[in-house]
Amino acid sequence: FCDNPGMYNTKMFQERRRFMPMAKILRSLQLDDAQKELVKGFMFDFRLCHKEAMMGLRETERDLLAPINEQRRLIFEAYKNGDITREEATEQLKLLAQEARQLMQENTARLDACEAMKECRRLLLANIGGVLTEEQLVKWNEWLSRLPEIDCNRER
Repeated sequence: FCDNPGMYNTKMFQERRRFMPMAKILRSLQLDDAQKELVKGFMFDFRLCHKEAMMGLRETERDLLAPINEQRRLIFEAYKNGDITREEATEQLKLLAQEARQLMQENTARLDACEAMKECRRLLLANIGGVLTEEQLVKWNEWLSRLPEIDCNRER
């Protein structure tokens, strides 16, 4: 999969790229080579920033789910040993899944990660805007005005 550079030349991939909003605006700005290199660096920094926020979130989720996974293991063990029936195991696993979902939704690290990712996005957009010419900046700001705001407090 990863060693197939030809896959990126397929019609499906090319069509998907046309609908990527950031790629679309960057193409329309007709950046010069120096600007392109700077934007590539900004995008790389953005991905690192985003990854760092997600890794922090995943770490807290792993910690929250450790006891759940242990309970899950015990349920399977009890079923294998014949201590509980298949139906009892299924019911216990359903309850455990609900508990896990609730823990994940109440995880305050989700809000922190969302806010961190919003900041990553804000920095990326500001950095790109900082290397544009006045003519490009007009187009860029118009595009920015149509970007939806990310709401970290929305109900899931």
